[in-house]
Amino acid sequence: MAVGKVQIESVQTVVPLRPSELKSQSVQLAKDVQGTIFSRRFHVIVYYNKASDDDSGWVTGGWMKETLGQALIDHPMLCGRLLQINNHTNNEFMEIVSNDSGVRFYEARVCSMSLREVVEMVDNELEAELVFWEDIDQQYPQFSPLCYVQVTNFKCGGYSIGFSCSLIVMDPFTFTSFLKQWANIHYAMLSKPQIPKLPLFHLSSIQKTTNLVSTTSLLGQDKSISVIFKTKSSGNLSIGAALCIEEAERKLGRILDNGFKFTLIVKHVSGETKAEAFCRQKLGAQSNKEGLVCGKWDALRVDDMILQKDNMPAYVSYWISSVNDQGLVMVISSPNRGKSGISTTFIVTLP
Repeated sequence: MAVGKVQIESVQTVVPLRPSELKSQSVQLAKDVQGTIFSRRFHVIVYYNKASDDDSGWVTGGWMKETLGQALIDHPMLCGRLLQINNHTNNEFMEIVSNDSGVRFYEARVCSMSLREVVEMVDNELEAELVFWEDIDQQYPQFSPLCYVQVTNFKCGGYSIGFSCSLIVMDPFTFTSFLKQWANIHYAMLSKPQIPKLPLFHLSSIQKTTNLVSTTSLLGQDKSISVIFKTKSSGNLSIGAALCIEEAERKLGRILDNGFKFTLIVKHVSGETKAEAFCRQKLGAQSNKEGLVCGKWDALRVDDMILQKDNMPAYVSYWISSVNDQGLVMVISSPNRGKSGISTTFIVTLP
């Protein structure tokens, strides 16, 4: 069956329901990653079957413009923009500023396929069209959203909700924590006894003369394979990255060439982000893997995002983008829950 049948019906912007306090996060980019770092993102697609006669992606999308705005109050950086700091050379130093510019919100339809047909498609070629993304503009980054949402309706009445988030602004674990917080807000709103049958911003109730555009995938086949590792302390990040890459090679049955290039993204507890490039050969061989524990993507727990009563996700898909045949090592530092010290998570992503 041919792909490329996603019709975009609406493009809007969702902002927090109340103005955010102006804050900023530091982003330090080495010159050798500036050509690829703006393409690095995390994608999540959650599929839902039609729960009732009144349920549809149009209704869910309408309520999302309210519930998403509520969730964004606590996560204003997702609505922010990336700004260059001109008093530094080569624009290596940037900031994400919480200026409430908003999350870009798309509503779409697939007239020719059901949810089941999409999910069962070999390699699921259509998925790239269910999570809209446009790379951050290198010359004018202040105009580019850092997060996108796309609600897509299928002919069977089921729908998908696709999320795309720049790895500059948020790591996969923090982002999925935000999604679960939003899902709880959404579920609570729909559980209210006096809630109207239809949301105020219900696209199907607005008269349209034509579709906006028939999409072509901006992503292509950009899916990658990621392996997660955890350590109890940060230690030397270069050594930690080398250990994780070696272990990922072993687990995936791949041997990388010494010249294979990686992007290293480090997310500090403070929120500061640093990114640089390196080659496999510069890390050398490592042997001491003591304290290195292989984690699981199941920890994201996206499969239990219930938006309304008795309607569990039918299927969930998530991945980190692959860019120009380069690998990615993402280092996430976070406080140990209930304990002292810092724990570190490494995500090794191979194309």
